[in-house]
Amino acid sequence: ANNSIPASKVITAFNKGSFSESFPAFLRLAQQGNIDAQVYLGLSYLKGHGVPKNDKKAFSWYLSAAKKGNAYGQNAAAWMLQNGKGVKQNYREAIILYKKSAAQGNDEARKNLISVERTIKEIQGLSKLLYPKRINHTVHLQVIFHYYIMRQ
Repeated sequence: ANNSIPASKVITAFNKGSFSESFPAFLRLAQQGNIDAQVYLGLSYLKGHGVPKNDKKAFSWYLSAAKKGNAYGQNAAAWMLQNGKGVKQNYREAIILYKKSAAQGNDEARKNLISVERTIKEIQGLSKLLYPKRINHTVHLQVIFHYYIMRQ
């Protein structure tokens, strides 16, 4: 087995749609700690490119890249946390990762951060409207959020 295929060659194959070629190569590189390969592996699992779709595995690889400081991994893992894809929905964790990614100049993360913070403000406003006597509104946020999403 040739372990020395550069990630750039594999990314080229991926971009051409040669997923049966790119997936095993990304997997091997990702397991060796290649951060770019980890991000692309996350994308491969998310989209089902060369492998059956698997949100849990997609999140796990994105998070692995995120923990190593990769801005794309941070944004993608945050998006999955925000939307509860492959992981339990967690706004707080999503915001932390969006901020880390945005701080590295990731424009998409900056936009996502604005959007998630706006959503939270709207949900909190809705919560105070529906439960005016409650002091702690966080309990109801999940319920209201699902209602909010259905209305979109």
